[in-house]
Amino acid sequence: MGIVNRVVKNTGILFLFNVLSKFFGFLYVMYMARYLGIRGFGIISFSLAFTGMFSIFLDMGTYSLMIREVARNKSLTEKYVGNSISIRFVLSILTFLLMSGCIFSMSYSIETTVIVYIFFIYSIFSAYNNIFYSVYQAHEKMTYFGLGSSMGSFLILLGTILGIYSNKSLYYFAYVFLCSNIVVFIYNLLVTNLKFTKIKLDADFSFWRDFLKEAWPFALSGVFVTIYFWIDSVMISYFIDETSVGLYNAAYRLVYVLLFIPAVYFSTIYPILSRLYKNSDIVKTIYGRSLKYFAILGMLMGTIITLSSEKIIYLVYGSEFLESAGSLKILIWATSFSFLAHSTLYTLNSINKQIIYTKITAISMFLNVILNILIIPKYGYIGASLTTLLTEFLGFFIMFLYLKNHFNEKFYEYIWFLRLTVVTIISTGIYGVLMSKIGIFEVSIVVFTMAYMLGIITLVFDNKDIELLNELSGVKK
Repeated sequence: MGIVNRVVKNTGILFLFNVLSKFFGFLYVMYMARYLGIRGFGIISFSLAFTGMFSIFLDMGTYSLMIREVARNKSLTEKYVGNSISIRFVLSILTFLLMSGCIFSMSYSIETTVIVYIFFIYSIFSAYNNIFYSVYQAHEKMTYFGLGSSMGSFLILLGTILGIYSNKSLYYFAYVFLCSNIVVFIYNLLVTNLKFTKIKLDADFSFWRDFLKEAWPFALSGVFVTIYFWIDSVMISYFIDETSVGLYNAAYRLVYVLLFIPAVYFSTIYPILSRLYKNSDIVKTIYGRSLKYFAILGMLMGTIITLSSEKIIYLVYGSEFLESAGSLKILIWATSFSFLAHSTLYTLNSINKQIIYTKITAISMFLNVILNILIIPKYGYIGASLTTLLTEFLGFFIMFLYLKNHFNEKFYEYIWFLRLTVVTIISTGIYGVLMSKIGIFEVSIVVFTMAYMLGIITLVFDNKDIELLNELSGVKK
């Protein structure tokens, strides 16, 4: 099976499961937010954010490195799995002590503190599940990955619905997350043991040393990305209140759902890039096409959601959360740049340039933290949204410039971006005129169709794009 067809097969499988998983996730966030209200939803969101910042210390960069190394040599699967389980046990104890010191120093209520601890245990099981997910990705068996992720979301949705009908308290919903992850962990144990390798605990300390030494750039970038990803909610809670956290996360969760699109795509591309990292021409082609297609998708989504933000918030959360619409208009464009950043960061990691990615994410994180400290006390969650947009753009642009030089590219090779901007402006005008006359769904179809036609007319889509489309559809010249 050719590279393109294998990518399409694996991407298609994972895409379907992720659509299912994100659909379940969308539903449980919607139901949970409506039931708990702004403050209750804010406490859940803060707890996820706070424990999320510590979750990288449960992994220390081994997830991405394990995918890369096992993809190159699948006979190492047993060695990596056995040692990764042992490493995570030690890291869990150390991280628990670190997190405990932080949460007690911040003087949160007993209710919030208990929920934080529940979500920390949830994070531990997530870290163990990632060991097995890395095996599935390295072996390019995405069905098992998709089943695990969609199962977890379905169980949370089921628990949420039962909790609402039983009139449960806030604690119950935290336990729903934990119990779902335990069930998924058992599933992953069985699948890995039966289909991939016998699970044997291993404590090869020389392997630990080499593994963690090689993983440290991934770990550092993971620390920076994780802090960058979650720090907004923690700072809003600290400087403002949990109600503002709820309003911010109502919008944040909606755009976060969209990130499954590049995540699915690069889950299948990354092992292939890792094997072909010495073939610069192939890597450059995959990177360039990925960048273009995600730019197109990001701009169209940004246009549609910006112009429909109030309707979307009202439809999903109700009138109580309408103030979130302003944040959604900003965060959707941050998500568009995040789409582009996925192309650059996975390419850097696959060609053994993870240290470059680490340095760039460090710059983005420090800028994000500094801006949040300056802006959130005055502008609240809207300021946090603007900070996210600025740092997403900066991180992507620096990585883009590095890869442009690495592949000896010229700026004129990206003339398609200017053409795409023209297409976006025209599509925005069409959308603005039509949205008052027909529904969001119908308008979106019209805009996507018009944008595709304009893309051909303005040469956003070139001959190579058409060749790829023909290969994917089985058409031969």
